[in-house]
Amino acid sequence: MLRKRATDSAYIALGCILAHFGLGPASMVLYLLDGTSTIIAGSVALAVLHPDLFELNDIDFYTSDDDENLPLLRFFQCCGYEVVPVSDFDDMEGGYFSPSVTSIVKFRRNVGNISTYINVMFVGLDSPIRAVVESHSTVVMNYVAWYGVVSLYPCFTLFRGGLAIGDSDSALDAIRKYVARGIEFANASDHPIHCSAERSIHNNLVLFLPFSRDYASLDSFEDEFTWSISKGPVQNSSESDCKHYSFQHPSTLY
Repeated sequence: MLRKRATDSAYIALGCILAHFGLGPASMVLYLLDGTSTIIAGSVALAVLHPDLFELNDIDFYTSDDDENLPLLRFFQCCGYEVVPVSDFDDMEGGYFSPSVTSIVKFRRNVGNISTYINVMFVGLDSPIRAVVESHSTVVMNYVAWYGVVSLYPCFTLFRGGLAIGDSDSALDAIRKYVARGIEFANASDHPIHCSAERSIHNNLVLFLPFSRDYASLDSFEDEFTWSISKGPVQNSSESDCKHYSFQHPSTLY
């Protein structure tokens, strides 16, 4: 029952977010995600789990680097978005840390004095999920697919926390951005169980909120996919940048 309520809440939040970006009903976008092997990640996937945590002005789509994604790109243009010239966002690529991302296309839509943006990240030969697990912290290791919402580290994310991984200036800037949004970060070295071992998307520690009662588990939609994360550099940041604390486990959701 609790899982169903959480799924309903996430679906409603997703619909509100997509409407904010002028992308129509969630059912239409999910249909396109299915047909183009695309997922939604980044801040929007986090906002689906934590509505009203922060305001959004861009949405990140991760898709395969082939012609399958053309219907999705045309859909954005039909919704009033135009491609932003590369010279207009030279600085943005520093905020994306995945070596699996081969290129980025940015769209902009202006309504009055308000601009909203769509970032399309093209991922190479691997699954778009690979780019998610290469993020700067576990707080953005969540995604929305056509079949549901997936959180890879819910024991942190659901309690507005995360482990920092990236140690570049741009990664730390992104982490500080999430601190300002109310996210707390712990030292990865304090949680070796999450860093030392290889993890599977079929692990029961991964949270799956299916959009249909017929979708029992991720096994039906995703092939075996594994990854591991390194111990992050939080100890190199000031106490004001990253707060350290203990997390609970949301066992009631499983």
